[in-house]
Amino acid sequence: MRNTKKSKILIIHGWLHSSKRYAELGAKLSKYADVDIYEFEGFGDTKYKSAKLDILNNYVEKLNNYLINKKYDLVITHSMGGNILLKVLNEYKHNIKYVVLSNTAYNGLPILKPIAWIIPMTIVLFIVSKIIPKKIIKPIFSRISLLTVNELKYFDDIMFNDALKANSFVASITLFQLAFDKFTFKTSDINKDINFIITYSENDRIIPLKNTKKLICDLSNPVVIKFDKIGHTVALEAEKEYFKQISKLLESQV
Repeated sequence: MRNTKKSKILIIHGWLHSSKRYAELGAKLSKYADVDIYEFEGFGDTKYKSAKLDILNNYVEKLNNYLINKKYDLVITHSMGGNILLKVLNEYKHNIKYVVLSNTAYNGLPILKPIAWIIPMTIVLFIVSKIIPKKIIKPIFSRISLLTVNELKYFDDIMFNDALKANSFVASITLFQLAFDKFTFKTSDINKDINFIITYSENDRIIPLKNTKKLICDLSNPVVIKFDKIGHTVALEAEKEYFKQISKLLESQV
């Protein structure tokens, strides 16, 4: 690394994930930096405390408040986490050197719009999943997971437990809001010193390639890394290569 002072990293998870999803990556990166893992209310072990129905904007406010007076050399995000961080950076100035946007939910999720009417059924599914035996609900969740991972072998206990722990209402409403989200990020003078790195896969079944291309264009020449033969969850499906790319960044830049 370029200096003896240990870097600071923040990891921000995506929809239906939790801090546990990134615990292993965080442990590996601790060789290079002090690592914090942020957890959105309503996911994992963090309870949703607000009565606000505009959950995504509530997350923006919460994350902004968390980042105040903190300085991170690197922030790693996935999907919904990248969406929310971009909204924070669009409005506020924070001390961040590098941002990794992995399979970012950006400018809506077209694949989900035609089936938006099933959102009430999604809420019911999450509620029922907490009641019926795990051996019955687990095969159902494993098949649904194929939207986010390309092979069933990647559906692990962490993914299953995260789905069970998620607040039924929060998980369903955030998915609906992400599907119809029209936010686009415009690089401003405030954030001109932030270096963006975008990772994506053409086999991502959630994020269309055209949305990723728009993000690349809107961020004005970010570093772009493509992962082959994987789906939406890069840190799970290409864990070794993902860690390799991030550790390379830490060794050479941060």
